[in-house]
Amino acid sequence: MTSPRTRAVSRPGGAGLSLGILSAAAFGTSGTFASSLIGAGWSPAAAVLVRISLAAVMLTIPAVVQLRGRWLMLRRAAPRVIAFGLAGVAGCQLFYFNAVARMPVGVALLLEYLGTVLVVGWLWVRHAQRPRRLTVAGAAASIAGLILVLNLTGATRINLVGVMWGLLAAVALAIYFVLSAATDGEPLPPIVMAWAGMCVGAVVLGLFGGIGVLPMAVSSRPVDFLHHQVSWVVPVVGLVDPPLPWHTERLRIIDVAVAMARVTAALSKIARDVTLLAQTEVGEVSEGAPAVGGTGGGPRRGGSSAMPNKSNPVAAVAILGCARQAGGLLATLVASAEQEHQRAAGAWHAEWQPFSHLLQLAVAAASWARDLLENLTVDTARMTGNLAAAGGLPMAERVTALLRDSLGGLQAHDLVATAAARAASAGVPLGDVLLATPDVADRLTQAGISAAEIEQALNPAGYLGASDAFIAAALAAHHPR
Repeated sequence: MTSPRTRAVSRPGGAGLSLGILSAAAFGTSGTFASSLIGAGWSPAAAVLVRISLAAVMLTIPAVVQLRGRWLMLRRAAPRVIAFGLAGVAGCQLFYFNAVARMPVGVALLLEYLGTVLVVGWLWVRHAQRPRRLTVAGAAASIAGLILVLNLTGATRINLVGVMWGLLAAVALAIYFVLSAATDGEPLPPIVMAWAGMCVGAVVLGLFGGIGVLPMAVSSRPVDFLHHQVSWVVPVVGLVDPPLPWHTERLRIIDVAVAMARVTAALSKIARDVTLLAQTEVGEVSEGAPAVGGTGGGPRRGGSSAMPNKSNPVAAVAILGCARQAGGLLATLVASAEQEHQRAAGAWHAEWQPFSHLLQLAVAAASWARDLLENLTVDTARMTGNLAAAGGLPMAERVTALLRDSLGGLQAHDLVATAAARAASAGVPLGDVLLATPDVADRLTQAGISAAEIEQALNPAGYLGASDAFIAAALAAHHPR
């Protein structure tokens, strides 16, 4: 038997395909970045070394956080991590960038993405996982498309060295996928695996460059990126070179601030509804205590010093506290955007504290929201009791809609309004007034409305409206499959 008090469970994310497409798109852009650097005098090895070193630095903090207390897990996975870093990270990028140096980016990318075909073949041969017909057809189409792009029968000469580098990149990419999907007793978190692999790749490339095995050439002159002359920093870190200096152009600060304010506003909607539904006289939801190590856990979480029976919604209140401050901080940043001449006196100094505080509030609200939603408890029995105590009055609109075709909109509205007023004043259910009051019952009979239809209209379980469609649309928008 299902308990009336059920814990809200979040649906698992179905964004694997979307993340894969995003990853492919992001990797595809690396060829454009690399070609601009190579055209400006950078060697492929230097471009790879700088880019993966920066990526490793950016992932260091989240990787270390995930490894707290679990460093032995990284040590046990060292062989796979080293192979992943050498082949999947350093080798894959190095081979691909060498191919880009000798042929168009699109052709080099098509050659490298043959790695997915190699993975299909590996799983078939090594693990007897026979691919489906659609998979085979897709692999054949990719090979045929590559042949057409290479124009093997045409007069244009193919750079065989570039093709060789591209095929080596395909093999390295296949190794990348196989090692990433490898499972053991205690698999590394994805961020840790990526970070460790990048560290290994950067160290090995640096050593090879230091002893002269790989040529390391860099240049600080401007590069040609998307038909524009930009700083070499743009393709290295993937940042856009702004047309104007930041000193008095503060719209980027406002854009970030608006995004943070939107986060707190969206989360405050959830938190406000929870505080209203958690009121003692409503009691339809409550915050459950998080697991050990969660935010603010403990058996007396939300307890009152004067009322031992009370349990306040801690996470929801914290979110609302963050959201209440966001609007004022955003207003300060917008007001500070007016900056005189080449550099303002005091205006951009006034941004520092509200900007950093707004970022902190958004992160704090998101953290509390996760705690809230993961531990939210819904009391379905209390919901049913509250609807029953309302005596059917919340269903008055549905009864009006039922009568509209027979009586007309205005008469149906007046009839249900009169019945609802009588039910509220007498403290009886709306259905009793509709079916037991002679003048009202006579009008329903004349309209051809049966008692069963009235009872059905007063059943809240059948009056969910478009809520299912809204839920499905929201999940599809934020967790595309």
